Amino acid sequence: MEQIKAKLKSWLVLVLLFASISSYGQSYNFTQDLPVKNGKLVYEKIVEGMDVKKPLLYASAKKWMADVLKNTGPVLQTEDLTTGQLIGKAFLDVENRSSLVNSLEGYPIYKFSVQLDVRDGKYRMRIYDILLNIQPRAGEELTASLDSLLLKSAPITGKTRIEKAKATSSELNSIFRGLLNSFNDIIKEAKLDDF
Repeated sequence: MEQIKAKLKSWLVLVLLFASISSYGQSYNFTQDLPVKNGKLVYEKIVEGMDVKKPLLYASAKKWMADVLKNTGPVLQTEDLTTGQLIGKAFLDVENRSSLVNSLEGYPIYKFSVQLDVRDGKYRMRIYDILLNIQPRAGEELTASLDSLLLKSAPITGKTRIEKAKATSSELNSIFRGLLNSFNDIIKEAKLDDF
C-alpha cells in the first residue's frame, strides 16, 4: 500500500511539474482571436439571401451611418448609388477601460473607417483602419493603429498578461461585431415602414 502511495505521489509531482512547465511556456498573439485580413484588423459581415432590394438597403445604410455612427465632422465621406458603396469615418467612446487603455489618463476613443457595399438581396460591411486615440486632459493627443499596436506586437507571456490580452480581444470583438449587427435593426425598421 505504501508503495502505491509513493508511486501516486511521484506521478502527481510529475504531472504538476509538467503542468507548471507547459503553462510557463504559453504565449498569446492577438491574431488568435481577432479577425485579420491581409495582415490588418478587419471586422467584416456579409449577409446574402435577403428579400430586400438595393435602394432600400442603400437608404438603410445611409440611415445607419447617420443614426448610429458619430464623428466631429460628417460621417459619410463618399457614396456611389450606382455601385452601392458608402464609405465613412467615425469614432466610438471607449466605455470599458480594458487593459489596452486602463493605465492611460484622458479620454480614449476608437476611430475607424467603415465601408458598406449593397446589392439586391445582400450587403457587406467592413470596419477597418481602427485607431486608438487618447485625448489627455493636458498635452497632445496620442493615436496608435491597432494593427501595429496589437497585430505586430511580440507574443504575450505570463498568465495575468495573457488573460488581460484575451479580455482586450474579447472586448474589441464585442464592440465592433455589435456595431456591425446593429445594421440589421435599421433594415428591419425600413422593411416595416409602410409610409
